[in-house]
Amino acid sequence: MPVGQVQHLPLADGPPPHGAIAPQRRGQGNAVAHWLLCAAPDRGQARVEWAESGVTLLACGVRFAAVRIGRKLVEAAAGTGDQETLDARLRDALRGGPVIADHHRRQFYALVPVRAAHRWEERDAVCLGTGSYLGVPGPDRVRSSPGRSYWPVPMEMPGRLCHPRAVEQLIAVGRRQLALAEQES
Repeated sequence: MPVGQVQHLPLADGPPPHGAIAPQRRGQGNAVAHWLLCAAPDRGQARVEWAESGVTLLACGVRFAAVRIGRKLVEAAAGTGDQETLDARLRDALRGGPVIADHHRRQFYALVPVRAAHRWEERDAVCLGTGSYLGVPGPDRVRSSPGRSYWPVPMEMPGRLCHPRAVEQLIAVGRRQLALAEQES
């Protein structure tokens, strides 16, 4: 791409592509919750935490790993700070793979297969694997609210995760946009 030319993540027009976010049926939401809870040190306590605070700690490296990406990098890749547009662009860029937003820490967490943590080499994002814990909102927390964690891209079905290559591409686009902005200033 020529220097100075801006490239952002695409925003799809019309309905999401096949395999992207579809409204969860009641059974799917329960199946996603059950799948996620397999990573909880204490499933009963995790259910209570989801009910009381909306978030529980789950162990990475059991069912999933999580790539932590700073909000600044994600906003640069998406070309916007508008939460609704940013969520839609994340969904498109990560092909419907699940993402958690932590407003308090200004981070996003793309859930990827466990094996990705063993091979992760991106310098602008950390992959949390075995030995790490992640605050995971209940599967029903799909709306943004100040200071609260939620799923900008909910888990569509148990075990459906982001492809690590798509996460790497998101990071690369964000890195390029930040570098262009720095050159222009």
